[in-house]
Amino acid sequence: YLPASDQRSRTQYLPHLRQAVFERIVRAEAIVHPGTYRIEETDMDMDGRKEIVWSSPHAQIFIKPEDGGTVREIDFLEKPFPLSNTLSRRREFYHRHVAEALSPEEDSSLSIHEVKSAKETGLEKLLIYDPYTRAGLEERFFEASAKAAPYEGGLYETRGWRFKAELPDSPEGELILRGSRQDLKIEKHLAWGNEGRTLRVTYLLEYIGETEKNLTFASGWNFNFLAPDSHDRRFRVDGTDLDKPQLRSRGWADAARQFEIRDEWSGLSVFLEGEALRIWREPIETVSMSEDGFERVYQGSWIAVCVPVHLVKGKPVELEYRLRMEKH
Repeated sequence: YLPASDQRSRTQYLPHLRQAVFERIVRAEAIVHPGTYRIEETDMDMDGRKEIVWSSPHAQIFIKPEDGGTVREIDFLEKPFPLSNTLSRRREFYHRHVAEALSPEEDSSLSIHEVKSAKETGLEKLLIYDPYTRAGLEERFFEASAKAAPYEGGLYETRGWRFKAELPDSPEGELILRGSRQDLKIEKHLAWGNEGRTLRVTYLLEYIGETEKNLTFASGWNFNFLAPDSHDRRFRVDGTDLDKPQLRSRGWADAARQFEIRDEWSGLSVFLEGEALRIWREPIETVSMSEDGFERVYQGSWIAVCVPVHLVKGKPVELEYRLRMEKH
């Protein structure tokens, strides 16, 4: 379990340094892993609440039931690769100077110690802050006509909910997370497949309000494959590159049966698979301070599986998709 995303330092804003450490931890865990299914409840991060550590022969996830029933970490042991090497956008003391930053050429009378420089203009527009630590299996509800499914948007979300976990009778069985608010009950059913390389996600939504609602439901993940503008790391739909395939891109992938994040450098792909999925993607970008001035740093991507839902009292809605990890 890697809780370091909340322990910020200047070096922690550099994802390749985090990746180097996390990869070695996952590699070590893969070495001692027995190659079987196993599940346990334990307080991994010492916050007084139990997490669920659930492993298959090829992957492992860390679930926080009382924090929205989220997957705090997902690791592919067969590679090995830490998919959750993302960083939440947090307020830093130096952010108050970003809007007034100059390029070094704009005022040559200032010394290198006096100038507040920026590597590009408009960085102040990126000063958006996340209320939670980024995780997987985060839910959002948007208007049916929503033009986007951003991480910070939506009518409401489930991160503030406390889910109760029902562990399977055996580690190879189905894990259920149940949560509710005033007018809605949600069940998340999780199960391993494909020898533990695939996580099947099934939702049961039970609306108990009086007024019918047409909404867009989003189930989101935060992944990081590092190089956001590289040609060997890109988004694909049904085996074809998107028009804007780079990891830093933003927008929809419509009517997809298979959405792929392909990393040819590491030899790994992550697939989101289902029937006519609509996928929203957007980069996670922080503004950091380096020796050369303020800079934009790519920290991963928010990937949301979105489906239209018609919520009517007494008519449960069932949704399903799969998250698959494969080596090339």
